[in-house]
Amino acid sequence: RGMCAGAGRITGRKTAAGERNAAKMKMKVGRMPHGPNNLITDVPGVRVGHCTVDEGNVHTGVTVVMPPCANPYTEKLTAASCVMNGYGKTLGLVQMEELGTLETPIALTNTLNVGRVHDAMVSYMLGLCQRDGIRLTSVNPVVCECNDSHMNEIAKRAVGEKEVFSAIETASVCFAQGAVGAGRGTTCYGMKGGIGSASRVMELDGKTYTMGVLVQSNYGRFQDGGPAGESGGKRSGEHHSDCGDRFAPVLPAAEAGAAEMLCWYGPARILHRAWKRGNRCGVYHRKKERNGQLSDAEDADGGKNEHSLPGSGRVRRGSHSAVALER
Repeated sequence: RGMCAGAGRITGRKTAAGERNAAKMKMKVGRMPHGPNNLITDVPGVRVGHCTVDEGNVHTGVTVVMPPCANPYTEKLTAASCVMNGYGKTLGLVQMEELGTLETPIALTNTLNVGRVHDAMVSYMLGLCQRDGIRLTSVNPVVCECNDSHMNEIAKRAVGEKEVFSAIETASVCFAQGAVGAGRGTTCYGMKGGIGSASRVMELDGKTYTMGVLVQSNYGRFQDGGPAGESGGKRSGEHHSDCGDRFAPVLPAAEAGAAEMLCWYGPARILHRAWKRGNRCGVYHRKKERNGQLSDAEDADGGKNEHSLPGSGRVRRGSHSAVALER
């Protein structure tokens, strides 16, 4: 049913190495250099896999971000989340807030498939721990979502265990972007959205670190889009109707050792600052509205790829608040 594929095996798509992204089109964003592929997987050990379901009026899928360890349950990573105008149905943030750790891959899908993907992730972690001789009695999968019902027959709930396992098995350093996986049916500023990724390289105290991000874009009105703050509607003279609920999970990852990440509250601080910097690009928030819509929301989960916590399933409780709500 549909197409389940990893890097380079999705019909009609190129691999990340051959895609036309901003960097390859000589469009420079910001002052900092990007990593070799300009992807979240430039952070050592991180991999991404997709499974796209594209059949009839079903246009959806699942995207999985794999942590840089053999078993994230026993090698927990420091993590945090930040929610702005939270109207999403993400699962797994409560424990992340309390403990400051990530213990599963992160999955992205559509709104009505969150439960099925969560169940599949539990099955995956049970199998992983059984392989390693660990008795698993509790696990906290992180599943984010976008409402892709504008382009997808979302009520069919087409993503299940088969699709999740396929995305995990095909996860790779080079992966497709655009209308694939969880981004198959999403929209952005009234036009086609999808999965996007980028990375930046920084030097701190004489050492080089990489930070990457992956976005499932599904937000914005057409008239609010456009380069350098220009209105998309004014530039083209076209009119695009609004597409309803909007939610954009943003998943940053960074190498451990960067100055901001040496403390427990480092990842949360970075996520807060990222949202505030987004104001420069037209990302704004109001008490009850987001770009004029109550349903617009953004959510970010961030982790670093080292400094896992010792012990078999035991975690040290953090002393910080990992989640912040801005209403």
